[in-house]
Amino acid sequence: LNYSQDPLFAAKQRVLAGAGLAEGSHDHFIRAEGLPRDLLPVLRVMALTDVDVYFIGAVGREHLEYVGLRNELRARFLLHFLLDKKLRALEESGAELPPADSENALVALAYRSEIEEILRSTIVSLELAEQELMAQACRLFADGSHALPRYMGAVELPGAEAAVANAAKRARASTTSSEQFSTTVLLSSESFASDPEFLDAVEQVDVDEDVLLALFLLRAHMEPSSPWHAAARRLDAFKHPMLLFEQDAGVGEEYGEMFMEMGETYDSLFPLLTEHFADVFPASHFTVDKFLWAAGIVEACRVVVPARCTADSEVEGICLI
Repeated sequence: LNYSQDPLFAAKQRVLAGAGLAEGSHDHFIRAEGLPRDLLPVLRVMALTDVDVYFIGAVGREHLEYVGLRNELRARFLLHFLLDKKLRALEESGAELPPADSENALVALAYRSEIEEILRSTIVSLELAEQELMAQACRLFADGSHALPRYMGAVELPGAEAAVANAAKRARASTTSSEQFSTTVLLSSESFASDPEFLDAVEQVDVDEDVLLALFLLRAHMEPSSPWHAAARRLDAFKHPMLLFEQDAGVGEEYGEMFMEMGETYDSLFPLLTEHFADVFPASHFTVDKFLWAAGIVEACRVVVPARCTADSEVEGICLI
């Protein structure tokens, strides 16, 4: 595993060192019986976002057995990508090999074939694990629960089950799958269709998709009828590092710049949106503080579901579970 080009390389190395995983080689040998013990913990660190790294601090090896559902998906998607890339390279180079004309060549081909079979079986196991993780997310969403990292300060809300009743019915009436996760649980631009008033309003505004997601998240937070209402409300206490840069000297300058940029974005939208669409963007709820909170969640909870999981194209969205 080589991630030296990762902008967070030094910070992730510190996390690995604290967990006793930074010493020695990051070569991991996958065998037919399963994955090496330390492979997924290392991948979980590699899958950490900058927000995860800021909050996670010093952790022990045991804390890397599970970091959160979103991180687990990212780690397994990453491993699947790496193994698939390795398998394709073996298959492509194997097609160019000359016929085996000696005993040594036959042994080498048999060894190569065994490696390919281990990779294929491991990839199948990974796909099953990914599907189960997304199925778990669908169940949690339907039940009004979550598997968010502890640092996000998420709380279980009384009556959350009622707030997502419609979503629960949809989840139990259909086959749980990655497609369901992408369309029901994940909050993405495709979700806007569930709120026609919002969709009509934002079609007249030229802003980045991340800004639209932040506005939609605020709508969900405001509307008890929204399938994402309970998921949004349980994150009331979460503060993105950009909201802490004046209080914590350890917060990097990039977060201060993000804070200023998001503030300018808000000023470019309001009170204009409220004046034209008062029912969609009421001033009492679309304040600068709430917009910055929502923008922070959009940046912190991003997940990209690969195209192979959706039978179409990759889906990028916000996982609040």
